[in-house]
Amino acid sequence: YMDLLDLFAGGWTHANCTTTGVTLKDVQCYDFASSYPACLTTRTFPIDKFVEVEPSEYDFLLSLDLEDVNLPYHYWLEFEAYDIDSKTCNTWWSNSKCVEIKSGQYDNGKIFAADYVRIKMTDLDFDTFRKAYEYDKDSFKIIRMYKAESGYLPVEFIQLILKWYGNKTSFKGIEEKIAEYNRLSVLELFQK
Repeated sequence: YMDLLDLFAGGWTHANCTTTGVTLKDVQCYDFASSYPACLTTRTFPIDKFVEVEPSEYDFLLSLDLEDVNLPYHYWLEFEAYDIDSKTCNTWWSNSKCVEIKSGQYDNGKIFAADYVRIKMTDLDFDTFRKAYEYDKDSFKIIRMYKAESGYLPVEFIQLILKWYGNKTSFKGIEEKIAEYNRLSVLELFQK
């Protein structure tokens, strides 16, 4: 349970260090307004207890396309890596989520570079880590690795998410409807 708590990283929001404190004009952005319900209703999740596997299963993890919605397993791993260096000025992993870190250089709490890190990550976070950072592949070491069978959330739960999301979007901008939505959502949750 404590390991799973350590794995939780939340969302990623962060200023770009090259423009911190600078007022930018004519900026374009894109809002993923339905990202959470989309992931909850279309992606697989661990549906069984995590069991420890041999570090040799790491090669299988690397062979998976984590964008595939039909993954057979989900993993989490604890690893150590040396000579970490961000590939871009957009740093990603928070130093507070490291089990251990040595000689870290930070961008507002995110790791820009480090001599050594020991980290616990989910398979999805590890996939991003590999894309976001350079590190010494020869000294990289898996300390522990776990897997659980993968599957979709229960249909009843997915239907509830879609219903609540539909209600939320239909009430958007109508102040008195937001309170009604919140009240009905909580009541319905406790009735299940």
